[in-house]
Amino acid sequence: MVDSNKPNKSKAAVEREKVLAALDAFDSEVSENPGVMSLGRDADTNFAQLFEESLDERDFKVGDVVTGRVVNILEDFVLVDINYKSEGMIPISEFRVVEGHKGINVGEEVEVYIDRIENDNGMVVLSKDKADMLRAWNDISKAAENEEVIEGTIIAKVKGGLSVDIGVKAFLPGSQIDLRPVRNMDHYI
Repeated sequence: MVDSNKPNKSKAAVEREKVLAALDAFDSEVSENPGVMSLGRDADTNFAQLFEESLDERDFKVGDVVTGRVVNILEDFVLVDINYKSEGMIPISEFRVVEGHKGINVGEEVEVYIDRIENDNGMVVLSKDKADMLRAWNDISKAAENEEVIEGTIIAKVKGGLSVDIGVKAFLPGSQIDLRPVRNMDHYI
């Protein structure tokens, strides 16, 4: 028989209560043995408060664009700290390489898109490309609303027009290149 006066608790709420109870027990044990450990914070601060603060500081969701700090550059990946419980990995290919420069340095801040909160290894899955694309689309939308001209860099000639980088890859139809029809687009490249 279910007691209708008791609210149903979610699995996450039950787990949270278990963690808080364990932290309270640990706090009691530490306070009974003074001098065992110091966190460098006020004596009134206990682990349960620290745990609560860590949960309240950042509420990450898939699709958020957040700022992180590069903490390490590996051969194939860049590790980025977004102040979550673990760092996120971004393929190094997402950072533009200019004349042998990796495109990023340790300590630099970078905007990243949260693809997944946790992968099988417990790491946050991040994307710099998606963050850049969202920023570019926002800039393009604002420019379109304000009827502003968008400048870009021609990347290549493609069938029927040109491929242009305006923060994202875009197609520029041959009929929009000039006021008069353009027969040879090679000199635009």
